[in-house]
Amino acid sequence: MRYKYQTGFGTLIQFIVVVILSLIDTFVGIISTCHSNSSDCVSNAIPTLIIFILTALWFAFLAMLGFFVQHKRDRKLTLLLMMTEGITLLVAGYFNLPRASGINNKLTSLADAILSIWIIFMTINIFLYKKKRIVRGSKPRIRKRR
Repeated sequence: MRYKYQTGFGTLIQFIVVVILSLIDTFVGIISTCHSNSSDCVSNAIPTLIIFILTALWFAFLAMLGFFVQHKRDRKLTLLLMMTEGITLLVAGYFNLPRASGINNKLTSLADAILSIWIIFMTINIFLYKKKRIVRGSKPRIRKRR
């Protein structure tokens, strides 16, 4: 099975991977802050959890948008998914990756950037094929006459 146009599957993978890696990174950050400085534990944990929830909501929105693009194949939805994945790529690859502090944070940003590029290529396929069926080869089948 080739994944040329299955943006729903791609965005679901992106959601699962990024949320799991962000959850690990969030808990590591909260535990390290609470261990080293117990007075700032609660004041650091609340904003960190809010940022995690906002990140999870953003990728849940991308996953829903990916499923809508895959099933409806609407050009406006496809452009919207390309733009939102471009924003995600910009934030993950340009802002977060060079400034990441730990290996967990770098791994999360790198995985997010790679998955965003993959989904952008899938949406380009859908955008170019419009509402046509995407087939494997470009060679037409010739039927034999009886």
